[in-house]
Amino acid sequence: MAERVAPDEEEAQFVAVKLCRPQPGEMPLMAKEGLAMTRLGDVPHCARLIDMGVVARKGGLCWIMMEHLVGTSLEEVVVTRGPLAVKEACLAAIDVLAALDGMHALGLLHRDVKPMNVMRVPLAPGSPRAWSYKLVDFGTATGLLGGTGAARAVGLPSLVLGLDGQGGSAAVPPEIEAVYATLDAGGDGRIREAEVGALLQSFGLALSEEELAVLTQRYDQDGDRAIDVEEFCAMYAELAALPYSAMAMDADFFASLGEIFVSIAQGSDTLSPAQLAECFASLARQPTEAQLQRLLEKYDTNADGAIDLHEFALMYGELAHLQDALTWAGTHGFLCPEAYNGGALSAASDVYSVGAMLFKIVSGRLPFTVTGATWGQGLVGDLTQKAPNLKSVVFNIPPEFAQIVAKALRKDASRRYGSAQEMRRALQQCLATL
Repeated sequence: MAERVAPDEEEAQFVAVKLCRPQPGEMPLMAKEGLAMTRLGDVPHCARLIDMGVVARKGGLCWIMMEHLVGTSLEEVVVTRGPLAVKEACLAAIDVLAALDGMHALGLLHRDVKPMNVMRVPLAPGSPRAWSYKLVDFGTATGLLGGTGAARAVGLPSLVLGLDGQGGSAAVPPEIEAVYATLDAGGDGRIREAEVGALLQSFGLALSEEELAVLTQRYDQDGDRAIDVEEFCAMYAELAALPYSAMAMDADFFASLGEIFVSIAQGSDTLSPAQLAECFASLARQPTEAQLQRLLEKYDTNADGAIDLHEFALMYGELAHLQDALTWAGTHGFLCPEAYNGGALSAASDVYSVGAMLFKIVSGRLPFTVTGATWGQGLVGDLTQKAPNLKSVVFNIPPEFAQIVAKALRKDASRRYGSAQEMRRALQQCLATL
């Protein structure tokens, strides 16, 4: 399979093109956005991906090609025209919720729903509606927590690669297969260990020789000193999904983990599960019982309940990634309470963001004025402070619409709409009465 190259200027006139050269050791948001859009396919009211790739001979240059949406964002509409009429706000949210319903069905959360990420696109003359609304910017999308199958995966890359957490086989994305083929000199679907580093480097993931040896030993399951494409997918998923893992830690930070390990292990070379929880707590990382059990199942490979320093570092890396990624991705003012409080995100988290978006586009202001994490924790994260009622902010707002927004903005996720589809139906009923 030939290596694909970025589109030229003539092609770029008909599509939207993004280019990015990742820094060593990281996976750029743009590449994650492309992977998310690959999984979304033709989900209604989501911006459509045309193609994406990595130019291995250009130092890992990433590019994605999307449909060119001729229109303006809801943010621009509100800034230039002022707050929207309730009817138009309902139509916009109905389309956005259709997009979210499709994403959630695939086990993905958007995590950054806001007016800037919703495009208003004119429809052809003669259409029943003047505008259609499309959700864009999937760089912060990630996997749902809980559930079964693919929805159990934590982090976008593992999810996109089809890793179900139960040893399931990986569905190889074309962008990985294309670069893999350039290094498969023998044409037998395998590359030698010496070439694995070059392949990872083409995706912007740089490892030392020692780190590469550890990784290839872990994933070379048949011991033939060659990595097939499925093994590489699993290897890539771990590195891309866990940027804060032990393999990305500097020597000083790894040494500080070792000091904590030794102080709690009390002369032993391993930690018990109770001591492991104590280590996490001393690092201000307090996993839930379910998270701790999952980490033990994943890294305590011999199931003896004893965790060595290397296993502890990998566990810490995954936990840090999980908590940091799920807590701070998104935009202040539209983030849900559980994001500020370190709770698990769910479909109801995106529902909250839609509620905040509706509040903003019909009133011109946010339910909570939040410009940083401290204010977000104090206002949005405080479960005792209810969002203001739209009826007290906007004159003559339809009470049915105000009730829908109020339910979406409830601090307790279990009291919001149970799904994007449920909120969409409520808005459709409201729209019919306007």
